[in-house]
Amino acid sequence: MPLFILLVFSGNPIINVFPTPKLLIVIYTPLFIFYVFKISRWKLSLSYFYYIIIFIATVLLIVILQRLVLGFVSLPGVIVFIVNFLLSVFTLLYYKLRSINFLDAYIKLISALSAISIPFWLFNQISYYGIDLVNVKSLGLYTSFPRNFVNPIVRNSGMFWEPGAFAGYLIVGLAFIILRNKRLSLGEYKLSTILIVLGIVSSMSTTGYVLLGIMFSLYSVYNFKWGKVIIVPVCIVLISWTYNELNFLQDKIEQQFIGSQNLGYGEVSNTRFGTVYLDAEYILANPIIGNGLHEKTRFRFHPWMTTTGFGNGFTDFIADWGLILFAWWIICVYDFARKQTNSIYLAIIYVSLFFLVLQGEQFLNFPFFMTFFILPIVNQRNI
Repeated sequence: MPLFILLVFSGNPIINVFPTPKLLIVIYTPLFIFYVFKISRWKLSLSYFYYIIIFIATVLLIVILQRLVLGFVSLPGVIVFIVNFLLSVFTLLYYKLRSINFLDAYIKLISALSAISIPFWLFNQISYYGIDLVNVKSLGLYTSFPRNFVNPIVRNSGMFWEPGAFAGYLIVGLAFIILRNKRLSLGEYKLSTILIVLGIVSSMSTTGYVLLGIMFSLYSVYNFKWGKVIIVPVCIVLISWTYNELNFLQDKIEQQFIGSQNLGYGEVSNTRFGTVYLDAEYILANPIIGNGLHEKTRFRFHPWMTTTGFGNGFTDFIADWGLILFAWWIICVYDFARKQTNSIYLAIIYVSLFFLVLQGEQFLNFPFFMTFFILPIVNQRNI
């Protein structure tokens, strides 16, 4: 249940039904922390607290420097960021205390969410249903989208805010299967893999399709004797055919890339490539400490902008928080993968997958992806 709630706070639009959605996580997190302390009988290793203090101190130092350099910081945004981190930490500690493998719990949960989403997605092709939200409807476990002339086939968003987000969380499930097996194999997760792949296919996500193709190619090379000679060329042909035949995939990639190249001075685009073009200006302006979370400083070179709804989580996080915090996250992702698999090769593949996942959505704004800041510590230490 705590992992499910963590995912709910990591992109389920049903949260937006409440007048102040961010207040929910601020209320829930202290209560959950109290519960974790209670089940641990108020005894947790001091190493966790040292790490938490170091992380929060680093964030506060960056915030202070942002205040000095930029003249303004968003205190509510900083508070929610720290609360997200604390929720991720104590969710991991909860599973550690219960002697439940976090990766295994996630694989089973995300594959179950994928299985649940399929019938709702099929019914969504003929009906638009659920609680009315902004531009979508939600049943909590499934987000419903309207079908129209522009989008004759509704894509599967699962319980998240859009299909690309669902695909990202499903790809994480496949990555966790690699870590659990310590190699590129399915092991005991064959059914989970099938359910996750069905979810990715039904999401019709560009990033999801590309990453699924890459992972299938790597799996083929690793597990089949003739993989390099036969299977990889077949995969390349299939990927090429998919790209050319599925108009939504080809048009989306080409239009976004061309559109970003044709941007004039002062123009912006919320596509993946357009976002990189926009964020680069802010990263170069403040590469170390970032530009803060408030649009007043984050988009100070484009003062007419009033939204942060941009689609590249990699460059967005660096533009917000700078290279120090992002490098910390990447190092933690690599360290955790290397310790799990005892393989530098698989750890590099793992980091590369997460690097590509971030190209799709602003995942690092959510507590689930912040678990990687603490996963290596929780994994190697006793309670």
